Amino acid sequence: MRSGGEGGWVRGLAPCSATQFDMHSRKTLTPSTFQLDLTTIKDTLMHLCCKRETFPLGLGDGQFYAWTDGLRRKDWHDYGSMQKEAMRSGKGEHGKPYPLTEEDHDDSAYRENGFNIFVSNNIALERSLPDIRHANCKHKMYLERLPNTSIIIPFHNEGWTSLLRTIHSIINRTPESLIAEIILVDDFSDRGMLFHVQL
Repeated sequence: MRSGGEGGWVRGLAPCSATQFDMHSRKTLTPSTFQLDLTTIKDTLMHLCCKRETFPLGLGDGQFYAWTDGLRRKDWHDYGSMQKEAMRSGKGEHGKPYPLTEEDHDDSAYRENGFNIFVSNNIALERSLPDIRHANCKHKMYLERLPNTSIIIPFHNEGWTSLLRTIHSIINRTPESLIAEIILVDDFSDRGMLFHVQL
């Protein structure tokens, strides 16, 4: 836990500014009251740990397990999928550059999307990626029981194939039990194809 200056943060939470709005009490939190809330969080976690209380396993599943349970670790790698990815070949596979001809160069594609949408449209949605992790990270074990999470993807006039590729990547590379939901937030896109996104 850490705090300082005009705000504070708990590991796993984003930094908060000095003035926060408490949705439950409908009041504005000053730096001092916000610091108190951080202290309360720490005390609550310590209480749960010492009392062997329970906490929810994840969003919407209704399962609970003891705070000290789930300390066994497991290898979460999907080696079958990793082997299939290693065998893939094609344009852009394994993060390799996409070769462009003179006809493929289109400045308007860059101006509209910030990248060449022509290339994105010609790369597989389930493109393989190289494993660039440090060697020690490849053998790291994680808790066998983990809470699930909501994944929120805000977008504004995003290239259609790049948006789909993001979703495919999340689904293909994340254990199903760890995904509670995927939420797409359209931040006032004005492109016709993004008005009615249905997955």
